[in-house]
Amino acid sequence: MRATVRGLVLGVLLMVPMACGRATETPGPSPTEAATQPEPRSTVGDTPTKATATALATATHTPTPVPSPTPTFDPTRGAAMTLEAIRVAVTASGVPEGSTEFEAQVAATRCALIPPPTSTPMPWRLTPEQPYLVSANCLGSELPGQGVRLWQDGVWVEANQYAFADPAELEAPRHSYLAYLDLMSFAAAPPGDDFEAKLAEYMMTDGVLPSPESCFAGEVSSQVLELARQDLYVRLTFKQSIEWNAAYYLYVSPVDIQLALPWSTGPVLQELLSMESNTPLRHEFLAGLAGTARFRYDPATSRWYLTDDEGGYYCHVLPLFLN
Repeated sequence: MRATVRGLVLGVLLMVPMACGRATETPGPSPTEAATQPEPRSTVGDTPTKATATALATATHTPTPVPSPTPTFDPTRGAAMTLEAIRVAVTASGVPEGSTEFEAQVAATRCALIPPPTSTPMPWRLTPEQPYLVSANCLGSELPGQGVRLWQDGVWVEANQYAFADPAELEAPRHSYLAYLDLMSFAAAPPGDDFEAKLAEYMMTDGVLPSPESCFAGEVSSQVLELARQDLYVRLTFKQSIEWNAAYYLYVSPVDIQLALPWSTGPVLQELLSMESNTPLRHEFLAGLAGTARFRYDPATSRWYLTDDEGGYYCHVLPLFLN
């Protein structure tokens, strides 16, 4: 049955390009009409003027044929005609229109003729959390639509939560956060005039909804710049490396990809210094620091940008240190 339907569809589709655009040609004179056209008058012994000679030359000139325009194909119209051809072909095969079998046959034929992309529409391979649903129907019409759909390995997968199939994919956002920590710890030098520009290389928080523990780029920047106006800055010295929590959270939607990475570390030395002399004016030891690095993936640059340094130092620890 499906082979018959596809044969019908292909037969109809062969006529689609012909129907999508034909150029109209203006007919030229017939041989009879051409024969009856009067010839330019020539009088023996007359000496034609320059204007008369020009007119005669123009009248006897054979114009260059203008090629007919090539018919153009409208993709939108062509797609609509293809889908309509599929339904017409399934109807012609004898399947009752409107029945479950009819819709299934339409979907199967459409999947055979117009399959979705064969590659994963994500920069990485993802693993859905249990339980999850799978549909081999390329329209995904067998799925309830309660989770995020992902086309992968020739099937639709629907789940509420996903994880990276390769844990090594976590290295890129982790590296980005460590670079951010290095920037805002000022271990090598005090903040310069380009601090805000450097911060923007790692952190973008536009349109992010705040949480009670949020620490956005604007807050980090305002704290650093306020201290700089007083000729002060804070230097952080981490005594242990950052430890990443084994659990992480990957949020996938048709318009957004977000990632949350909980982390912690041991003792941290915080020092208040003069920007002019780099002399410590005050210092304290923290027993440790912990927080959650929240990221958003930017497909245009293929980079993870920090959106929220949840529980971050400049929003939740620095005010206590300065008091």
